[in-house]
Amino acid sequence: DATRDRAPRFSPDGTMITFYSNKSGPYEGWSVRRDGGDRKPLTAIPDKDFLFTMFSPDGRRVLAVLAEHGWMIGPAGAPLTLQSGTVTKAPTVGAGAFLPSIWSRDGRWLSGYIFTPSGGYAGNALYDVAAGAVKKLSDDGVGEQMAWMPDQKRVLYFTANGKVMIQDIDTLARREVEVRLPLPPDEDFNIFASPDGKTI
Repeated sequence: DATRDRAPRFSPDGTMITFYSNKSGPYEGWSVRRDGGDRKPLTAIPDKDFLFTMFSPDGRRVLAVLAEHGWMIGPAGAPLTLQSGTVTKAPTVGAGAFLPSIWSRDGRWLSGYIFTPSGGYAGNALYDVAAGAVKKLSDDGVGEQMAWMPDQKRVLYFTANGKVMIQDIDTLARREVEVRLPLPPDEDFNIFASPDGKTI
């Protein structure tokens, strides 16, 4: 359609896709079936702009990132409102703020990027959902997303010069991955991995 529909994410069962769209004016979270039917709003706060929107790995909660540097998590099944969702202010990491873009498949982490006041990227970080604590992973990561490997202990990300790095989230040890791709793939340095970790 003519609206700006962005950042698709599959639901845990693979039957739906979540995304954010300006269909109703400001950017809000939406879901739609894989065949394009049954389009539904996931957020209902008209004076806010939302970005990445996704279901938790168990499908019971919805996360929607606020463009005003924070995010909301609330129960799935009805659109998020200020009454139904819990707002988390973006944690400060150095001179920037952490914003999530992916929920790890084990449900423990929100992975994302450190966004600077000037509008640039200052690395990658993780947010422990249960503990409410942020952990910086790198300062050379660019883009908004990291790809999770199947063990949920390693992530892949791009550096500004187009290198693909793999990093252990516990030890922070990392190394370059030799891949033959037309790098970088897009201006946002998007990267995802298949669930078996064999394809990026």
